[in-house]
Order: sequence, then C-alpha cells, then structure tokens
Amino acid sequence: MCLYGLGATARALAPRLHALGVRLIGITRQPNAAKTAEFILEECFSSSERDKALAQTDILVLCVRLANETKGLIDASALKAMPAGAFVVNAARGGLIDYRALHDALAQGHLGGVALDVFWTEPFPPDDPLLKFPNVIATPHVAGVTDRSYREIADAVAGNIERLRRGEPPLNRVA
Repeated sequence: MCLYGLGATARALAPRLHALGVRLIGITRQPNAAKTAEFILEECFSSSERDKALAQTDILVLCVRLANETKGLIDASALKAMPAGAFVVNAARGGLIDYRALHDALAQGHLGGVALDVFWTEPFPPDDPLLKFPNVIATPHVAGVTDRSYREIADAVAGNIERLRRGEPPLNRVA
C-alpha cells in the first residue's frame, strides 16, 4: 500500500495499517530517514520517483492537499504505472485525480477499483458515468466525520463567535 503524501492523514493511517501487517511505502516531496521511520515505511520515494513507487503499489491512498501543483496529480501516466488490478482510494480531494484518466482506466479494466469519498464537483451528480462501474465505491464526503473533527469544528465556530463579539474578523473565512 502506498501513502501518497505524508501529513496528518497518513500519520493516522500508517500505524493502523502496519498493525494489520500491510507493507507500506510512501511518496512525499522530501523523503528522509526520519519520515521513513515515523510512518513505518519500507520505502519512501520523492515525488519525482512517483512512477517507481506506483509500479509496486496494489492500493494507493491519496493523502495530498489540493493545490495548483497537485491538481490532476493522478493522471493517465500515474494510473498506467500502477499494476493491473490495483486500487485507488481518495478521501483527500477530488481534483487530485484526472477524471478522464480515471474513467478510462476503469473502462479499460486496468484498475481493480476505486473508492471515492471526494469528487470533482459536490454534490456529485448521481447519474455520473463513474458510478455505473461495479468496482467504484462512492461515499458522500464523510471520511473526515469523526468525534474529533466535530469537536474541532465546534471549537472553531465558538472561537469565531467570540471573535465577532469582540469586533474581530472570523478566522478561515472562505468568501
């Protein structure tokens, strides 16, 4: 299994997967011995070695933030680098995967399947062609719904109410 992106999500997943006997590898911008040890990885690859890592990946778990440089990160080339029958799990951001490349890899039978908790547009259209594939599992963006996340959201809301009461602008404002 390959953890693509070694941040908080991968940090939570790695010990759980290791306890199950999963062979873990990782891809990150700056691989080093400390990350390899922290994430209990057998190997750690740089982003420029992506295809080398993907060639030995049965299950790819995306743990990458979406930014201009990561949009479409998993493209046709990345999917072709993976062994036939491999799986992709995306609970990070929909835009990390090139939609057309994913559709084509599924249609051609190259991928064993994909699990999506995030999409290119939300809400995701229920009649989208991806959802017709029998090897696609789609959940409604609930991977991050935990007691801890709800507690953090409640704390952030309460903090912003206090900020507004003091005449300060709220934090993390989107628009």
